[in-house]
Amino acid sequence: VVGTLSKCVSNLEQGLREDVLDAISPEALRDKCEDYLVSFIGLLEGTVAQALSMSVSNCLQVLARVLKARQKRADFSPQDDDFGMGAMGKATPACVVAVGCIRAVHKLCLDELGEPNAAPFMTELGYSIMPALRNHFGSFAYNPQGALRLKRDLAEYAEAFKSVGAPGVSRQFDDLSEQANLLVVMPESIPDLVEEDLKISPSEVLFWMKLRADHKTARLGDGKQTLEAYFSTKGAAR
Repeated sequence: VVGTLSKCVSNLEQGLREDVLDAISPEALRDKCEDYLVSFIGLLEGTVAQALSMSVSNCLQVLARVLKARQKRADFSPQDDDFGMGAMGKATPACVVAVGCIRAVHKLCLDELGEPNAAPFMTELGYSIMPALRNHFGSFAYNPQGALRLKRDLAEYAEAFKSVGAPGVSRQFDDLSEQANLLVVMPESIPDLVEEDLKISPSEVLFWMKLRADHKTARLGDGKQTLEAYFSTKGAAR
């Protein structure tokens, strides 16, 4: 529907300019008609934009259902017997399906919107998916093995958006993967990682600290502060 409407708007504007406006006289009347045409085309383009926005919303709803149905807590807090041979190096089943949905949407965009319009749509979709996925990942606890699998998923999302013409979205997933190293390293390595490499806000650090499976038992500083308490103090001091 969106693709058909876009083509109709383009054809209508071209036809009116070539076959109607040029034949109108005097010039003052032609200019007034052109103003009405611009307003009318703007109204139609607004309708297309609204349809695209609804499409993004529908995609997010589908993705949310996929992740809820497919993502398991054991994906990110696995025990040694939770994985078959080679599973650690693979994306989670939920990620595989979600990436498949993203690629399917891109193919549909190419067919219906054309290549010049597909990339902006996928970029908008990607920037909408980012916070939704971050919230999704924030609902799990991670041990080091699970954190590595999270990074594998993030790499899949980054590659998917890079391949569909949304490099800015891809870079955001790469950045998120770098931050996910906070779930992998030993507790004593976290302060250096934050201050020397990541350089993110205390609130961002706290987001990741609360996702560590050991966040209530690991200690920093004088050995008496939990990870959450340590970085809460750091944030208050700034």
